[in-house]
Amino acid sequence: MLSLGLNLKTVVVDGKTGSSGGGLELRTANLHPLRNGAIAPYAPSGHRHAAEVKDFLDRGKPGGVESLSMSAYGVSHVRGLMASSYVFTDDPVDARTLQRAYLRFYKDHPFVRVRRSNETLIPVPDPQAVLGSNYCDVTALHDEEGGRIVVLAALDNMVKGAAGQAIQVTNIRFGLPVQTGLTMQPVMPA
Repeated sequence: MLSLGLNLKTVVVDGKTGSSGGGLELRTANLHPLRNGAIAPYAPSGHRHAAEVKDFLDRGKPGGVESLSMSAYGVSHVRGLMASSYVFTDDPVDARTLQRAYLRFYKDHPFVRVRRSNETLIPVPDPQAVLGSNYCDVTALHDEEGGRIVVLAALDNMVKGAAGQAIQVTNIRFGLPVQTGLTMQPVMPA
């Protein structure tokens, strides 16, 4: 995991997305009058992106991840995505080393902000704290009692999703700084 050289035994990813993250297919469950106030499982097992995530985690790791499980839920928000990942390893981990590894890994990624969960008025990451921006807020915590690493990530899928990627790729193609047109600050509080 990152540059920690950990043996990853089990990884569990729990994602929650607003109705705009429901894809192009029209589904009754994504209609806001029905979705408002709901937490609806739409892929509690067999998520279509699980193979991609496992492939990413397996890259360059002998033996790879023993098992990966992924679940997704639709929540009452219109935009935003929150992913909670639980990583189990038998290797020793400490919170300070974990935080430093994340800071080091993302130091050259201008749109990823490594956060401490208690640094703002609302605990971050929270999709509300990145609304209207191209930022992805990430926090890594060590749960000593549970014997796991907890990684939380939040983004506004309407900007950080395909739209933000398209602008970043266009910037690269035309030799512009990657941040051009994407430096708007979150609109929190909304």
